[in-house]
Amino acid sequence: MTADDAAKEGMTHCLAMRSRAVARALTRSFDDALRPFGVTVSQYTLLIAIRMTASPSITALAETLEIERSGLSRNMKLLQSAGLISMDDGGGARARALELTTAGRALIEKALPAWRRAQADAAARLGVAGEAELHRAFRALKGERWPHYSRSQ
Repeated sequence: MTADDAAKEGMTHCLAMRSRAVARALTRSFDDALRPFGVTVSQYTLLIAIRMTASPSITALAETLEIERSGLSRNMKLLQSAGLISMDDGGGARARALELTTAGRALIEKALPAWRRAQADAAARLGVAGEAELHRAFRALKGERWPHYSRSQ
């Protein structure tokens, strides 16, 4: 196989590249919807995860959401600067307990209709079968257990 053949195969069949492209497209749509609220979909997701998890630490949240702690820390600092979360330094940097502020809880509620519109748009673009397949693929790769929440849903 030549380098050109390998590159062509990678460009047309690589599941990792395709899934990342899909993720970026979905992220752009959600970011556009949430921009008027001053957050990205990554930050909105973090606010929701904090709400659904009883006082998580940055480390525990990173493990639950399976994201790098460094990227999570950057977003946490932005959310804290915006007054949307508070961080209790009592347990040291790795064990900081995260809490939503009143403004953070309000933002989740205010932005929910925009998030729902982005969700409906993504579902419409994927179609019923595409959306079902995305959920099926997620369960196949991540299982039913992800993520773990300690608050009632």
